[in-house]
Amino acid sequence: MTQYEKHEAGQTIVDRLVREHHPHLEGALIACVITRTEGGDAKPKRPPKPGRKLKLAKASLVPKKFGPLMPHDFVIEFDGQLWAGLTLEQQEALCDHELMHCRYDMDTDAYYLADHDIEEFREIVVRHGLWKQDIRLFTETAQRSLFHETVTV
Repeated sequence: MTQYEKHEAGQTIVDRLVREHHPHLEGALIACVITRTEGGDAKPKRPPKPGRKLKLAKASLVPKKFGPLMPHDFVIEFDGQLWAGLTLEQQEALCDHELMHCRYDMDTDAYYLADHDIEEFREIVVRHGLWKQDIRLFTETAQRSLFHETVTV
């Protein structure tokens, strides 16, 4: 049975990244939790089914109706087994990635979850190339970053 507990290490990283890279979340209440398997994490995770990936973490918006019970805007849930296998740099990248989902809309004065910049299969890019603008922009940014050119995001 999976249980959850506060994730102090993740919370520390998230709080620092909000200050450094996510000023739009300065006023947001973000809770970090981590899963642990009852009796320890001795049982290894099974490999995912073809076409599926292991989920390292997930950001969620806390519904307003839960406000009295849980006064947070977002919850980031980390997989305890997978977290333990990451380096500190990977843990920071994962926290930063999940924070990218957490957004604030000034027009509506409301928090929301953002989708990824791109969603595509490698095989489609092989067969059809950079056929959509979001794929082209992402690839151009990645190439500049790989060659250490100045990248503005």
